[in-house]
Amino acid sequence: MADWKEQSCVKFCFTLLKTASEKHEMLKTAVGDNAMRRRQAFDWNSRLIRGKTSVEEY
Repeated sequence: MADWKEQSCVKFCFTLLKTASEKHEMLKTAVGDNAMRRRQAFDWNSRLIRGKTSVEEY
């Protein structure tokens, strides 16, 4: 499971209108091999699109 810091980064990238793929690439650049899995980035993107903005919910 991704930690709240990565989830917050995904949320930040969402506000910049980045695609899920772009978000995941940015995380990999910042965190390296410890970044959340691609599927997790896409799941978080879907949650944000549906309006689930709290990183503490999951």
